[in-house]
Amino acid sequence: MKPSILGAILGFGLASGSWGQSPPLPSSAPPVAEKVEFESAPRPLGRLMEQQARARGEDPRPTPGDRLQGYFAKPQGNGPFPAVVVLHGCGPTPYAQETLPQVLASWGYVALSVDSLTTRKVEPNCTKDAASVDRASDAYGGLYYLAKLPLVDRNRVGVLGISTGGSVVLSIADSLGGSTVVNPENLTFKAGVAYYPRCAIFSGKIMFPLLIMIGRNDQWHLARACEELAAGRANDSAATDLVVYPDAHHGFVEPNWGTGQSVLGFRLEYEAKTAQDSFGRAKAFLARNLGGSP
Repeated sequence: MKPSILGAILGFGLASGSWGQSPPLPSSAPPVAEKVEFESAPRPLGRLMEQQARARGEDPRPTPGDRLQGYFAKPQGNGPFPAVVVLHGCGPTPYAQETLPQVLASWGYVALSVDSLTTRKVEPNCTKDAASVDRASDAYGGLYYLAKLPLVDRNRVGVLGISTGGSVVLSIADSLGGSTVVNPENLTFKAGVAYYPRCAIFSGKIMFPLLIMIGRNDQWHLARACEELAAGRANDSAATDLVVYPDAHHGFVEPNWGTGQSVLGFRLEYEAKTAQDSFGRAKAFLARNLGGSP
């Protein structure tokens, strides 16, 4: 299989050394991101598949989860701490997989990044539906993994996604989002941060507080759709904070895009000042909703 265009660009971003521009970590004993394995959440059978199983005389069983990998980082101490599941964009990058969990751990959160592609041997692809059931089940698999850890407060777990990962955050926040997975303990996310998601895919009731951040110059996912989402959400929805940065493009928080690159005809560009402001907002939002360090 030939490497995708996106995979080649991601590789360029790493080789160019632009990862050094990521948010600063504490100078003394910064958190370490360790690779871990876990499973995505099992999925219920559809009605047709359930009927077919019964017709064969079989007991309908949920579709089991897939084996996944990710990176885990934690603050110093025994907890219990609030936690955050991190969802990458079109493909896993060192920034999303390792740096972001370290940053979140430095803020006082146990953090788990979810790699939805590597163990499935799937190439990065930005043209598929971002809010697919596989990625939602991956996010819930991360939640289930964290909920089993003694150092995690299972009642204070949030989710943060970038680009297509941000779109998955919105799909999970949808009132019907939890119905796509088997959830015997009724575990739920308590807050979500979505960086430049595709807001047009969302149309339901928002079940937990959201912070959406997007650039006015984003050509890939339109800020206007996010404004319509925030203005038109159901009256009994959870609070939605929307920040639209006037001059920002898609990718403004990801250092691998450097001073600007074109992907599938869309401009992606890292913007250090905007990224730093967004991290301040994300940190305050998570502290407000998960009880972490302000």
